Amino acid sequence: FQNNIRNMIQWMLDPVSSYFMPLNVGNARTLGIESEIKFRPVEGISLYANHTWLSAQDTDKNKDLYYRPKNKINLGFEAKACIFKLNVDSEYYDTRQGIDAVTYADLTLPSVIVSSAKLSAKVSAFSEIILSVNNLENVQYELRSGYPMPGRAVSGGVNLKF
Repeated sequence: FQNNIRNMIQWMLDPVSSYFMPLNVGNARTLGIESEIKFRPVEGISLYANHTWLSAQDTDKNKDLYYRPKNKINLGFEAKACIFKLNVDSEYYDTRQGIDAVTYADLTLPSVIVSSAKLSAKVSAFSEIILSVNNLENVQYELRSGYPMPGRAVSGGVNLKF
């Protein structure tokens, strides 16, 4: 895919107010490739992987757009048995260019891998019980400088269909 963008809006440091706000960065181009593979080795087990390669450029300044990883990879599997379904997923975010929220200097955010799991049980044709754990490893990371992502989060719920 390729997108040529005029009048792109991006969260940036406003040089007048010294606050982060949506600003027009001018012209940009994104060029990328998305790919995916799915595999079912046996009944009830599915494996998948997808990858996005991205080049995102501010074409006026000839520099990378902030917070867009060059590579993003997602690996996972799903297992079904009786009424149960288990999904485990890991996402890899490549290094990203950004701006320090305190010093306003350009920086590079490190790559990160974050995993999650979801166990569900279909107890009837109309209901399902769910237990999810996001950020299994309790990784401390930021996708944008100065905005930490949540640590491990456990949640549960019930889905009812009417």
